[in-house]
Amino acid sequence: MKHSKELPNRLLVTRITVLIALSFHLHLAPGHAANIAGYDFVGTTSYPNDGLVNAGRIELEQDVLIDCGFTNRAGTLAWYGTNTSPGRIIKVDLSNLQKVETLVLEEGDDFLSAAVIDGDERYGYFGTKTEPGKIIKIDLETMKRVGEITLPEGEGNLETAIANPNGTTAYFGTYSAPAHIVEIDLMSFSRTRGLLLPANESLLISGVADAAGQFGYFGSQTIPAKIVKVDLSNLTRVDSVSFTGYIGPRQGVIEPAGVYLYYCLSTPAGLVRLDLANFGDYDILNLPAGQVNAVSLLINGGGTEAHMGLLDGRFAQIGLTNFLYKGVHASQGPGTVDDVPVALRPADLPNTAFVAHGGVPGAIVRVNFLPLERSEPLLLEDESHLSTAIVDHDGRYAYYATDSVPPRVVKIDLERMKRVQSRILRTDVLGVLSSAIDGGDLYGYFGTRGDATSGTALMEVNLDSLYVDRTLTSDLNGYSSIAFDESANRGWLGTRTTNDPSRIRVRSFDPSKFAFGTKDYDVDSNYDGNL
Repeated sequence: MKHSKELPNRLLVTRITVLIALSFHLHLAPGHAANIAGYDFVGTTSYPNDGLVNAGRIELEQDVLIDCGFTNRAGTLAWYGTNTSPGRIIKVDLSNLQKVETLVLEEGDDFLSAAVIDGDERYGYFGTKTEPGKIIKIDLETMKRVGEITLPEGEGNLETAIANPNGTTAYFGTYSAPAHIVEIDLMSFSRTRGLLLPANESLLISGVADAAGQFGYFGSQTIPAKIVKVDLSNLTRVDSVSFTGYIGPRQGVIEPAGVYLYYCLSTPAGLVRLDLANFGDYDILNLPAGQVNAVSLLINGGGTEAHMGLLDGRFAQIGLTNFLYKGVHASQGPGTVDDVPVALRPADLPNTAFVAHGGVPGAIVRVNFLPLERSEPLLLEDESHLSTAIVDHDGRYAYYATDSVPPRVVKIDLERMKRVQSRILRTDVLGVLSSAIDGGDLYGYFGTRGDATSGTALMEVNLDSLYVDRTLTSDLNGYSSIAFDESANRGWLGTRTTNDPSRIRVRSFDPSKFAFGTKDYDVDSNYDGNL
């Protein structure tokens, strides 16, 4: 069913962590950068921010208004189209961020706003935002204009373009009412057919294709905003989804697993998560007040983090595992308010993007996605000497135990990186050395140190309340490790015998009965790994 998920009132803007390093790996599916095989990447103007570092930039002329572009697979060259009259195509050497050449097009080749590259990387195709619409073919090696297609009446104002994964067919969407989707055979450079959409699915401004090239999803700048699903194999409309109260589906990305399509909505700024298997099912997460005009979207390679670029240059971060807002980064982009940026991420450079700012003056910035970023530490209160931790299977909560007397356990919300609650486990046991979590995330098992007075304790802790439900004690010399077999619902405790610390002992326990097993396994210091 359709539903929206509103943002909670209390927001945590600054991200904090407890000795946790965050990975930020971003990569593309096979194919070219931008608009191919499931990814339609437009970038942010916020540098630096989490996992991003400005690695260089090139300033362009004052009158350059970049509105579209693509790179080769290797990420060594890029070609950008300008929203000028006549249009210009700028070739850039990405290895050193130097402009190679600028091609000024002919009179009437105006306002380039959609572009794709063919599978051989020899030719580029630029659509004009004019009436009638044109598609200009460019030899990318020689930077010569080699042909054009003038489209029929009504197929003008080209605003978005996608291509199939092998780069043999392109689909141009029109910013018109009604809207058209035009299929172009790039091999013969000919218009093969067109699709006229219903009147209430007009003004196409964005598009993304799935990895198989079977379906395309086009954003409609109507009121309300819509996403239109099109079968690319026969160029027929399949369905559409409306988002009441929203306009401007500016950018779409299909996450790496191919389960969800994410789209950033411009006004009010929000992120929609749409189930591709059940096209009508979606959630919407609204950004907080003051964060408006979302224009771009990036998703990391693991499909766990989304970064929404705002028109004012800031960048909102969303955790996709639990679909929660995480914070916003201050703008450090050029100028005050930038035009919609165009970001290209080459297929062979998974951790690098090239962001072209459409404002005045124009600029192209190389951004590296850092593989590792450490955030500021979360300072705890009464919890010291952290010794062991468990994390639930969704990666939402962590439970840290202390090697202190009495021992404590503290619950941490990993999405918001905040301390949720803390509790003393027992006052009559020593510090905690080991821990494990059950398969249902209901209980944690914590093993303590041991001595002749206190013995050794295994505590079953309710992870909701953090109270100890049950305790098993023994005269063993502390539980230095715990392993949990979810398939057999059985735990294993590693320890040493009190009378001979050189001897290793493995003891099993049954969580359902909360009882030790009937047999221990003793091994000496020459233990060969077999029980």
